[in-house]
Amino acid sequence: MSFSTLSIRGLMWLLLFPVLALAGCSSKKDDPAPLPGRWTLSTMHVVEKDANGQLLQDYTLTGKSGDYLLLTDVLFQEYSNSQLNFEMPYTRAVNILTLKALVEHLNQTREIRELSASKLVLSYDRAAIVQGQSAKIEATYTR
Repeated sequence: MSFSTLSIRGLMWLLLFPVLALAGCSSKKDDPAPLPGRWTLSTMHVVEKDANGQLLQDYTLTGKSGDYLLLTDVLFQEYSNSQLNFEMPYTRAVNILTLKALVEHLNQTREIRELSASKLVLSYDRAAIVQGQSAKIEATYTR
């Protein structure tokens, strides 16, 4: 090996270190996806049980074009067939959304199971329509 070959290799290593250092800096974690915005309902998986915990129904619904959520930093709005179903102010603590009703016992919670720039999955219990029955819902939204 000649001196010029060693010099070229050394120079290449010197140039490679800053590139590796920059690559290491750019591999930081992505910022969390923002929650506010419009989220279109893709699917809603529902598991209904009776008062004894026995399975009544397990089904999945497909969202229609007018089924969506509209979220700001403090307001949760749910639309069905482009009509406002309800709106409530909410707070967020990590992956739990607490929807604040005018009457405290009507407050709701929704767990964020997944959140990315294009996908939101919320899990929650639906209020019982029939005494003692329960429904667990996992709704998937996209944007």
